[in-house]
Amino acid sequence: MATVNTGRLLRRASNQLVHQFDRFAATYGLTSMQMSIIDFLSRNSEKQLIQRDIEREFNVQRSTMTMILQRMEKKALIQRVSVPQDARQKQVILTAKATNLAHDIRVYMTRQNAEVEARFGASQMQAFNQILDYYTSLTNEDFTTD
Repeated sequence: MATVNTGRLLRRASNQLVHQFDRFAATYGLTSMQMSIIDFLSRNSEKQLIQRDIEREFNVQRSTMTMILQRMEKKALIQRVSVPQDARQKQVILTAKATNLAHDIRVYMTRQNAEVEARFGASQMQAFNQILDYYTSLTNEDFTTD
């Protein structure tokens, strides 16, 4: 039996998931990343989140996140306001427009997750989440060869 390349399989699955998210997000004039950011910010609305927090959540470089947030500002989805403790930092907050979209996004994402859980069950989901945690915790040093 041939060995399964889990990295390649994970990449294919990730691409398919992004395509599905993009199709849904497009109905609201969004990208899947914008949709995911709106969901993240709405689920953490009690926290004071800055750009760096969003970069960490999605494992995205600063320059990429800056571009995404600038586009979201132009679409009136977010505002960046100075943090009182450090004027150099900007808190990212949802506008009323994005807050109105957040409910539909949450319903979609919850439904997607429930479908996977229903198909595979709690124990397989727990094992799958452990595998995903492993991959997301890897650093470049983990791939160096001696």
